[in-house]
Amino acid sequence: MLLDSGAQVTMVERAWRDKALPNVRIQPLKSLLSEQPLEISAAKGTDVPSDGRVDIELQVGSENYGHVNIQVPLLISRNSLSCPLLGQDFFK
Repeated sequence: MLLDSGAQVTMVERAWRDKALPNVRIQPLKSLLSEQPLEISAAKGTDVPSDGRVDIELQVGSENYGHVNIQVPLLISRNSLSCPLLGQDFFK
């Protein structure tokens, strides 16, 4: 997983989710903000088409500093990604 210091969301492609989390149900994005439509775009302003999100607990850490578990909503991208992206916004 790549830590993307400029990203505000954590994102995986559908094929990664199907392989790594086959039993985790995809939720619609509208379940996050029921009053407003949620639109996801890249830094360049291009749309990021998605199939929804899954909520997981992710363990992040190292041998020197220990580990921490965080709840992370993963955006399921329809676009191909070279690897999953961990948005930096979760560490603020």
